[in-house]
Amino acid sequence: MEIRLFADRLEIWNPGRLPGTLTFDDLHKDHPSVPNNPLVAESLYLTRYIEKAGSGTQKIIELCSEAGLPEPKFEQRSGSFIITLWRDWLTEEVLAGVELNDRQQLAIKYVKSHGLITNAEYQKITGAIRKTAVRDLNVLIEKGLIERKGTMKSSRYVLKKRK
Repeated sequence: MEIRLFADRLEIWNPGRLPGTLTFDDLHKDHPSVPNNPLVAESLYLTRYIEKAGSGTQKIIELCSEAGLPEPKFEQRSGSFIITLWRDWLTEEVLAGVELNDRQQLAIKYVKSHGLITNAEYQKITGAIRKTAVRDLNVLIEKGLIERKGTMKSSRYVLKKRK
């Protein structure tokens, strides 16, 4: 096994292939456990490092979702099965280097936990009037932190992807 850490992601490389009976789609739902090394799998189960065979990928997907992170990427490359876990690029360190007012900081936290924010939601959580909300949201767009989806009244703002 090889673990590669990058600024925006963590890649876990495991030599071998996904067992022939499983597909990448299967990893998102209940599926049978088909360990490449049954003795290692049994040892991990008996020592309680794993709870239920065949549930690990679903747990990883669930934990990423709960953390507001993109869904992990599963792939087969160079004779290895690889899982990529994306890091939230908008860390506290990154945000500390960006000049934001209190309303904008609150909005970023809101988007990180809810996935998006509308102008009306911005006004509600910050107490800003519409004009101020528009100005603040435009500043967040200019700083490359969020992007606008939709137009006019259907506008919503999501974190800008950084890959």
